[in-house]
Amino acid sequence: MDFQTNLRCLRKAKGLTQQEMADIFNLQRQSYCNYENGHRMPPMDLLVAMADFFSVSLDVLVRGTVALEDQHNPTLPVLTRETIYILTAYQKLPPSTRKELIDYLTFKLERLSD
Repeated sequence: MDFQTNLRCLRKAKGLTQQEMADIFNLQRQSYCNYENGHRMPPMDLLVAMADFFSVSLDVLVRGTVALEDQHNPTLPVLTRETIYILTAYQKLPPSTRKELIDYLTFKLERLSD
């Protein structure tokens, strides 16, 4: 996974346009588009701001992987674009809908083990 793909996926998961992202980070739309299209990389301070905005680590934003905070467990999973989308969408749901989703997933997982 690459930065521009992660950036586009996270933006879409929040339901924002490229112009809205440019406005949030006080950029010209073309500058933001260059980041999302892979023509340029943002400076470090902007990368940090973007990671904070999306509530992800820099590692997830730039490489799409989970930072290895526990060196005794170097096999932490890689977050795919779909996983990032699902997690971001889940965070936008109201608590009652989150519970329904968890109940449904639990039901489906129990059926797999039968």
